Amino acid sequence: MQVKITSLNRSIDNRDLEDFTRKLYLYRQKDRRLKNGNGGISVMTKITKEDFEAYARIQRSGAVDMSNITLVSKLSGLSKDKVRNIADRYREVSRRFKFIRD
Repeated sequence: MQVKITSLNRSIDNRDLEDFTRKLYLYRQKDRRLKNGNGGISVMTKITKEDFEAYARIQRSGAVDMSNITLVSKLSGLSKDKVRNIADRYREVSRRFKFIRD
């Protein structure tokens, strides 16, 4: 099957188009991981039991919206990256430290 691109006035084989699309996809995935931008894969920072307990203390109080990372960070004394990582991987972290909700 031939695809006609009028702007370039040349035909491209379907196989070439698939190769180009695959390479572009892989390049964009690598680009997202490196930049850690929207849709990127965040790097897991080391979370200790004390870090998680500080986060859980704020959470149990119920006085703060936990999606407000800046405020949670200030009140708990944790960095924004740690707060974000705990929130994103809450189930994994709570199981690791055997956290049981009241």
